[in-house]
Amino acid sequence: VVGFMIPVVLFAQNGQAVDPFLKIRQWQMAQNFQEILKATEKKLADPKMTDPGEKSLLFMSRGLAALELRDFTEAEKAFHEALSLKTSLDEYAYFYLGKIAHEQNKFSDARNNWEKVLEASPNLKLEAEARFRLA
Repeated sequence: VVGFMIPVVLFAQNGQAVDPFLKIRQWQMAQNFQEILKATEKKLADPKMTDPGEKSLLFMSRGLAALELRDFTEAEKAFHEALSLKTSLDEYAYFYLGKIAHEQNKFSDARNNWEKVLEASPNLKLEAEARFRLA
């Protein structure tokens, strides 16, 4: 299990709070990672999907699902796409890229990615995890 959840994003619609990532989180909880890959592919193909923050969340969701399925190629691609958007989720993308590299015995790449986590001024939990993996 990956261990980190994607942050919740709420939008107001007709006076009601709407969570566009609710279904993805439900699939995460049910460990239905194939559905996450399908849904994120469809949502990312939508030309109306232009918000970098939302796109980054979708790429992160996609990367986490692929990582759970041990599809490292797809996971790496998704995390690099998230990084290309330059959002506050970059530190998470670097963390998971480090995890993928470590799983593939690419220890130098893993170390480089975990050092980038620390450079990004992460939250305390992520910082502690990166420092632990660098030890």
